[in-house]
Amino acid sequence: MGLIIPIWLLQYCQPKEEITTNESVLLRFDTDTIAFDTVFTGQLSLTKRLKVYNTNDNAITISSIRLGGMANSYFSLIVNGLQTNQTNDLYLRGKDSLLILATVTLNSNNNTIPFLVSDSIIFNTNANEQRVYLTSYGQNATYYNGDTLTGNTIWDSTTAKFIKRTIYIPQGSTLTIEKGTRIHLVKGAGIKIAGTLVARGDSGQKVVFQGPRLDENFRNVSSQWKGIEFTPTSTNNSLDFVELKNAETGIIVGDTNNVLGSYLKITNTIIKNMSGFGLKASNTQLIAWNCLIYNCAYNGFLLSEQGDYKCYNNSFAFTISDFTRFGAALEVKEGSRNVELINNIIWGNGFGGNEIIFKKGANDVFKKNLVRSTDNALTSDTSNIWNEAPKFISEDRDFINFQIDSLSPARRRAIKLDLFTIDLKGKERGATWDIGAYQYYEK
Repeated sequence: MGLIIPIWLLQYCQPKEEITTNESVLLRFDTDTIAFDTVFTGQLSLTKRLKVYNTNDNAITISSIRLGGMANSYFSLIVNGLQTNQTNDLYLRGKDSLLILATVTLNSNNNTIPFLVSDSIIFNTNANEQRVYLTSYGQNATYYNGDTLTGNTIWDSTTAKFIKRTIYIPQGSTLTIEKGTRIHLVKGAGIKIAGTLVARGDSGQKVVFQGPRLDENFRNVSSQWKGIEFTPTSTNNSLDFVELKNAETGIIVGDTNNVLGSYLKITNTIIKNMSGFGLKASNTQLIAWNCLIYNCAYNGFLLSEQGDYKCYNNSFAFTISDFTRFGAALEVKEGSRNVELINNIIWGNGFGGNEIIFKKGANDVFKKNLVRSTDNALTSDTSNIWNEAPKFISEDRDFINFQIDSLSPARRRAIKLDLFTIDLKGKERGATWDIGAYQYYEK
C-alpha cells in the first residue's frame, strides 16, 4: 500500500515563494479609513473588515501590523484568527490577500455629547510605513435591565438610555423624558407604564425611541424592540415631538378587558417601521394631532371598544411598505365611543383602495379629511375629499418626504382649529390651514 499524504500537509510542504525586499513594494487596502457608527460606552461594536492585498508577483514579509495606540487603544484587531494589538513577520504570498477584523469598545467618561475617538493600523513592509485609519463616535449610555422606576424619574440627553429588558413605571410614578434624549431598546424589550410617561421634545430635538443598532443596515429595520405599553391605570400621558421607529408595535394603550381609563395625548410625533401596529388603543381617551404614521404591517391607528378618540391633522401615509400589509391605514372598530376625525390624510396603496375602516356613529365627527376609499357608505359624505392623491413631495424609500407639494388637493382645505397653531415641523400654520401633519410652505 502506498503512502497517503493529506492535502493539508502537502500545502505546508510546498516551498515558499521568493520574498521581495524591494522598497517600492506597497500593500493595497480596500479602504483607507474604517469608520464605526456611534458606539455606546460599555458595548462592543459590530465587527468591521479590512482586506489587505499583496498585488506583487512575489511574496512579501510584513514586518509588523500594529495599532498606533497599542494597549491604550479603544480598538482591537484580529489578524489570522488571533486577537492582538501587534503581530510581526507575517508572510503574504504574491497576488494573495489578508483579512483583518476590527472592533471598538469605549469606556464611560464625562462627555455629555457624542465624542470622537481615533487610531490607526500601522503596516511596516520593506522599510515602508502605511496606515489605515480607525474612527468611531462614542456616546455615554445609562443601562436598564428590567428596572422598576418609582417616584419621579427624569431622563435627559446627557447619556443615551439603553434598555436590555422591559422597564416598568408603576401607578403613582412618573417618567419624564427631556428633549434630545435617545432611548435604545433590544429585541423583546419595551417600556410598560401603569403610572405616567411624559416625553417632551421639540422640533429641533426630538425624543427618539429606537433599536440598539445604529449602523446603516439597521436604520429602517422593524421588530428590533417591543414597543411602549400604557396599561388601563396609566394617566396624564403625553408625547410631544417624539419619534418611535423600528419596533413590533409602536404604542399599545388600554386593553379590551377594562372600562375607559387610560389617557394619552400624542402630538407632533412620527411612528414608522412597525411589524405590527403603529398605535393600538382600546377603552382610552386619546387625542392626536400633527402625527405622521407610515410603514406598518397592520393598522397605523386601530381604535376600538369604548373610547373618546380625537384625531386632527395627522398623516397616515401608507404608500411605502417593507412587508405584506394586514390592515388599513386607519380602522375604527364598532363600539360605544365618540370619534372625531378632522383634517387628516388617510392614504395608501393597499386593500383595493380602502385605507379606512369606519362606520360613522351618531356622535362621531368626520370632516375635512383627504381619504382613499371605495366604501360607498363613506364616500357619499361630501364633507371630505375622496380619492384625490395627496401629492407628497417624495415617496421614494431612500428620500421619504410626506410634506405636500404645491398642487396637493390638501392645500387650504382644512378647518382652522383652536387647539394648536403649528405643524409637525414646528412652523406656524398661519391663517389658512392645509390637511395633514405638514403645512405647505413656499420655498
